[in-house]
Amino acid sequence: MLSTQLIRFSSLLRVAFLTPVLTLALFGGSALAQSPEDDARAGVGGGNAAGVTNVASTVADILTLAVGALAVIFIIIGGFKYITSAGDASKSASARSTILYSVVGLVVVIFARVIVNFVLDEAEADAAMLLNLFV
Repeated sequence: MLSTQLIRFSSLLRVAFLTPVLTLALFGGSALAQSPEDDARAGVGGGNAAGVTNVASTVADILTLAVGALAVIFIIIGGFKYITSAGDASKSASARSTILYSVVGLVVVIFARVIVNFVLDEAEADAAMLLNLFV
């Protein structure tokens, strides 16, 4: 019984240390750094309408990072609840549902970010086209 709990605890520790690394790899780079392409899109020095999409993209990056980190925290909490359920079926089911809903939330965040990127890219292209008409 004790060895099984130690194995589960060591698995939880692995997840607890690997999950933040994966989260930063997936979400952290775009929210923490700005590339030269972002400067060009924002019209640094040019003052065009692409700056609005750059601000929206930055806000979306920060929200994606925050919600992704929150989902990872809930996955860790669900794992801890599962380990400490001590064979109780209702506690174990609650822990599994916490993990499942956290993973589903993480997938939803990833798909939402893809949609936001698409919409911002299209809005930026339309704004550039309109600016070229009037210049």
